[in-house]
Amino acid sequence: MPDSSRKHWAAEREYAFRQLVAEEKYRGVVYQGLETAPENWQHAQNRLADWLQTLPPQTGIIAVTDARARHVLQACEHLHIPVPEKLCVIGIDNEELTRYLSRVALSSVAQGARQMGYQAAKLLHRLLAREEMPLQRILVPPVRVIARRSTDYRSLTDPAVIQAMHFIRNHACKGIKVEQVLDAVGISRSNLEKTF
Repeated sequence: MPDSSRKHWAAEREYAFRQLVAEEKYRGVVYQGLETAPENWQHAQNRLADWLQTLPPQTGIIAVTDARARHVLQACEHLHIPVPEKLCVIGIDNEELTRYLSRVALSSVAQGARQMGYQAAKLLHRLLAREEMPLQRILVPPVRVIARRSTDYRSLTDPAVIQAMHFIRNHACKGIKVEQVLDAVGISRSNLEKTF
């Protein structure tokens, strides 16, 4: 999320990420993107692409929202970085539409939206009944992680198969032939069939 953003929930997600990374003794990096608008979208994507190219293979990325995760997937596609073979990506919110807007189905953290609504309705009911209410924070935990293709890193290990799958994923709707896949990978049909 952009540094200029005043969204409290984004700051809380960043803080939680930093805490978990520190507790597990991993090395984590937070990328502060730009606030996107039609007039600067390409510039923001170019900066994101520059950052993605600095990451080592087998890096996991958790985006502050599904929409931001989709930006990451678009940049990876533009750079020909195969997801999940080289980078894994997960978003937050489990927005149904977002998962269909990318070639790679997006894994996401499903929020407890129903429970949030229930808690808000209870508070509103108490307010309308003019009950005394202490100022308190109510935290509703996420429901679960919805694992999809963007984090299925264990599925492929052979470099030729990874390259073939990436080519197929990016050209599937163009009527490609087996020979085109073999040319893109630079391998014989028999060798690719053995590893597939």
